Amino acid sequence: MSVIRRFLIAPSLARLIRRSLGASRLTEAHMATVPGRHVHVHVEPEAAHLVLSTAQDTEWFPLSPSQAESLMEAAAGRVTYDRTEINIDGALVRIDSFVAPGPLDVAGIEFADAAAAAAFETPIWLGHEITHEKNCDNRSIALHNLSLAVEMPISDAIVEAVLDLVDQQELRALLGRAKVQTAAETPSPVEAFDHMDAAVAA
Repeated sequence: MSVIRRFLIAPSLARLIRRSLGASRLTEAHMATVPGRHVHVHVEPEAAHLVLSTAQDTEWFPLSPSQAESLMEAAAGRVTYDRTEINIDGALVRIDSFVAPGPLDVAGIEFADAAAAAAFETPIWLGHEITHEKNCDNRSIALHNLSLAVEMPISDAIVEAVLDLVDQQELRALLGRAKVQTAAETPSPVEAFDHMDAAVAA
């Protein structure tokens, strides 16, 4: 079962990452809390889902735009944030910069299991860990209309670490595009034989 650890990140660093690597605008509309179960609507640029969460599992159900809009109107609270996804040593990192209800920048890191989460060496550009702190999850922020913006010190070493991170992600994306392009340009075995037949016939 995957494990997620959440850390604060300085707004200026989140902005630097967002401007360099891009981001997607997401909205979560959370329904009133029911003991043992939580429901919210998750809206991305290209899709919307109804998310049902319990202590044991989380299920996602696709919604049409009209269904999502109707459910969001009935929600008790919502959050809106810009998300940038990066990869650090095989772990997926989601950097969320909250727009509403108030400013907050959080990095959520997803691990395959608890052992991987415990072994993770926290980069210097991540701030205080809020994984287990009360009222720091998206649901609490939405339902209680919280703003958790904090001042965080930044050093030259931290800025350099973030710039290195951006460079690594840009290189990873460039190599990924080159791999896809090379695969697209490589003929299939059938196409190769067709080319050979055409050459022989000529």
